[in-house]
Formats: sequence, structure tokens, C-alpha cells
Amino acid sequence: MTSFREIRNSFIKTDAFLLTQETNARSASLKARWAGFRRYNAHAYFVMLFAQLEQDIDNKCAALVATKKSAAKWRSRRPWDSVDLGRMDFMRKVALLTDKGQVAYAQIRDYYKTRCQIAHGESALVGVILLPAVSRDLQALAKALKAA
Repeated sequence: MTSFREIRNSFIKTDAFLLTQETNARSASLKARWAGFRRYNAHAYFVMLFAQLEQDIDNKCAALVATKKSAAKWRSRRPWDSVDLGRMDFMRKVALLTDKGQVAYAQIRDYYKTRCQIAHGESALVGVILLPAVSRDLQALAKALKAA
């Protein structure tokens, strides 16, 4: 889960190249085409960044469930014995790690909606993503979630 910075830096370099192409384009249609490439590039990098957060959440949930399943007293262990993380949806896992009333939960839910729109071909609904800022947000959210 240490790839946030590397992904962000890779995006910055590819976006700079695409911006140069857009700036140097000689017609409005070519400028628009390069602008579209930049938008898709940001969306692709967003999905990679979100995957880092998903992986971190999966790891923290697995650690939490393992800890709870290893409790000495059966009464403490019982509710966790039937937890199957492989069948649990993403936002339910997030709810294991943070209160649904917290800002972090709402932010992750909103980013997850964006991720789903991109992943399911609805990029046009998403629009522009300011990826360096989003990257820092996702990294901070990953750090804020606790497994215990």
C-alpha cells in the first residue's frame, strides 16, 4: 500500500506530456482531443489509486477479523466466526473500520461512487479529477482507518 506517491508521480509526468501536446496542438479539435486524453488519463490513474485504498481496507479488515476470531472467550469470538470477507461488499468493509457517521466514511463512499462510474464506462459523468489532491486525500483516508 505504499504506491500512492509513485502512482501520483507517474500521473504528473504523463499529464505534463499530454498537456504539452494539448498546448502545442494547432487546431481546436486537436486541443479538445488531447484534453480528452488527459481526462481519461486522470480517470485511469484514479482507479489505480483507489485500488490502493481498497487493498489497504481489505488488509485491515482481514487483520481485524483475525484478531476478533482469535478471542479467548467464545462470547467475544462468536459474532466474528461467521464473517466471510470474501462475500462482503466494499462499503460494508469500510463500515467495519469507521463509523458510518464520520466524514471519512462519506468521503470513501463518494470516491467509491466515482470509481464505479469510471469502471463501468460512465467516465463522461465524472468529468475532471484533480488527481494530485485526490491522491493525497485517498492516502490520508487509508492512514486514518484503523483495524482495531
